[in-house]
Amino acid sequence: MQPMSLREQARWMVAYWRPYRHEVPILLILTIVNAAILVVYPIILKRIVNGIENATGAGFLLQNALVLVALGLGQFVVYVTMQTMRARLNTRFDFGVRQRAFEHLLDMGPTFFSRFRTGDLVTRLTDDITEKLSWYMCSGIFRVIEAFSIIIFGIVMMVRLNPELTLYAAGPLPVLIGLFIITAGKLHARYKTVQETISRLNEKLESCFSGIRVVKAFAAEDVQRRTVEAAVDDQRCAEIRAVRWQAVIDSLYGHIWQLAIVGVLLAGGVAAIQGSISLGDLIAFDSYVLLLVWPMFDVGQFFVRGRLSAVTVGRISELEFTPPEVSDRLDGAPMPRRPDGPLITDISSPPTTTDRLTVHFDGVGFRYTDAGADVLNDVSFEAVPGSMTALAGEIGSGKSSALAMVPRVVDPTGGRLLVGGRDAREWPPQALRQAIGFVSQEPLLFSTSVRENIRFGREWIEDPAIEEAIDAARLREEIEGWTDGLETLVGSRGLRLSGGQKQRVALARALAGRPSILLLDDCTASLDAETEEAVWRDLLTALPSCTAIVVTHRPATLERADQIVVLDRGTVREIGDFAALNRPETYFHRLYVQWKLRDEVER
Repeated sequence: MQPMSLREQARWMVAYWRPYRHEVPILLILTIVNAAILVVYPIILKRIVNGIENATGAGFLLQNALVLVALGLGQFVVYVTMQTMRARLNTRFDFGVRQRAFEHLLDMGPTFFSRFRTGDLVTRLTDDITEKLSWYMCSGIFRVIEAFSIIIFGIVMMVRLNPELTLYAAGPLPVLIGLFIITAGKLHARYKTVQETISRLNEKLESCFSGIRVVKAFAAEDVQRRTVEAAVDDQRCAEIRAVRWQAVIDSLYGHIWQLAIVGVLLAGGVAAIQGSISLGDLIAFDSYVLLLVWPMFDVGQFFVRGRLSAVTVGRISELEFTPPEVSDRLDGAPMPRRPDGPLITDISSPPTTTDRLTVHFDGVGFRYTDAGADVLNDVSFEAVPGSMTALAGEIGSGKSSALAMVPRVVDPTGGRLLVGGRDAREWPPQALRQAIGFVSQEPLLFSTSVRENIRFGREWIEDPAIEEAIDAARLREEIEGWTDGLETLVGSRGLRLSGGQKQRVALARALAGRPSILLLDDCTASLDAETEEAVWRDLLTALPSCTAIVVTHRPATLERADQIVVLDRGTVREIGDFAALNRPETYFHRLYVQWKLRDEVER
C-alpha cells in the first residue's frame, strides 16, 4: 500500500470528527479564549510595574491585582472545561477508530489473516491507536491551535509594544521551520520501525502463549526465551533510536527559542537603560517571549507526534482499505428477501425461517488470491435436507475450502454455489450464517462459561435449547461431573477441557441454534468410537431435516453417509454412497482401507 498523503490523512481523520461537529466549535472557542486570557497577563503586569515606577498609589495597584485574580479564576474555569472536553473526545476517538477497524476485520477472509499476523493486528488495534493516535486526533490538534493562538496574539501585542524588539524575538522562527523540514522524514522512518518491532514482539508472545503446551512438551522454554529476548531487544533499540531523535528535536525547538529571550534581554535592556522604553514595557515584552516558550515546544511536539501519528494512520488505514473477500451484494444487485420475511442482519435475533435448504455445488472453482494453483476445480454435487454428505480425500484435496464456501467465508472464483436454490453470493453473509451450524476441526472456545460458549452471544437461544444441544452432543455426563456445571469457566481456548470435550462443546454450540445446514470439519476425530456412534445417532434424531455436510476420514462416519464426495487435488474423483464406492477398483476404497487400518491401530 502506498503511503497516504497529508491530504488523505486529514480526510481520514475528518471522518471521525463528523459525529462531534457540534462539540468542535465549543472546544475551539474555549481554546481561543484560554489563549486570549493568557496574553492579557503581561499587559496587566506592565501596568502594575509602570504604576510602581510612577508612584500612582496603592489603590491603583490593588485594582490591577484584583484584575489578575479575576483573570486567574476565569482562566481556571475555561481551562478545566476545555481539558475535560478534550479528554472525553480522546476516549471517543480511541473507541471509534478501534471499533471501526475491528468491525472491518470481522469481514476479512483467510487470505487477509494469512497476510497479517495476529500479534501485528493486536498491536495496531491497541498500542498504535491508544498510545499514538487518539491523543493526537483531539488534544494534539487543539493544543497546537492553542499554541498558534498564543503565538499570534503574543506577536501582535509585542509589535504594539515595540516592533524592533519583535524582530529579535522572531529571529529563530526560520531556523525552527528548517529543522522540521530536515527531520520529518527521519522521524517517520524511525517511528515506523518502532511500531513494526512492537508488532513482532506481540506475535512472538501470542504464538508462545497459544502453544504453551507444545513448548513445555518439547522443553523448548529456552528457545522461546531467546526468541522473545531478541524481539524485546529489537524493540528496545528501535525505541531508543526514536526517543533519541525526539529528545534532540524537542530540545532544539525549545533551546533555539531561548535565543530569542537572550536577544530581547540584551536589546531591551540597552533600550531601557537609554530610556527608549519603560521598565514595564521591557518586563511585559520579556513576559511575552517567556509565554511563547511552551507554545513553541507544543508546536514542535505536534510535528514530532504528527510523524508518529502518520505512521499509525497508515497502519490502520492499511487494514481498513483492504477490501473483504466476501461482499454483501452480487454485481450491485438489491438484497434478496427470504420467502417468509426480511433478511436477518443481527445475531441477537433468532432466524426467521427453518426452511429446508439444499446446497448445490455447480462447477465450483476456487483459488486464493495469493496462490497460483486452483484449490478447487469444477466441483459439482448436491447435498439435500435430511441427508449426510461426506467430503473425503487426502490432505490438501480441497475439502475444508469447499466447506468454507457454504457460510461464505470465501466465495467461488468459478462456477456457482446454490443455497436454497439461490446463488450463495446473493445471500448477505450474516443472514446465511444464521441458518448454518459449523464445527471446525480445531474447536475454538473462549474464556467464559460453558453455557456462554454454547450460546455464543445468541441471546434468543433459551436454556431448553442449550440442554437439548448438550444431550445431542453427548456432553451431559461431563457437565454433571463438574462442580459448577454449565457455569464452569473453560479458560482461554478451552485449556481446561480435553480434546473430545472441546469438540462436543463446539458441536453443542452449532446444534443450539437448530440450523438448517450443519457443517462439520472432521469434528469427531477426537472422539472414541462409542461416543462417535452415539453422537451421530442423537444428531440425526435432533435435526432430522438438516442438510449435513461432513469433512471426515473416520470409517464409522463414512459408513453412515448418504453420499460420499471424494476429492483429489481439488476435483471430484468419485461420488456415490458407501456401498457403491467401497469396491476394490475405486480410489475411495484405497483411502478407506488406509483409514480403517489407522483407526484400528489407534484404538
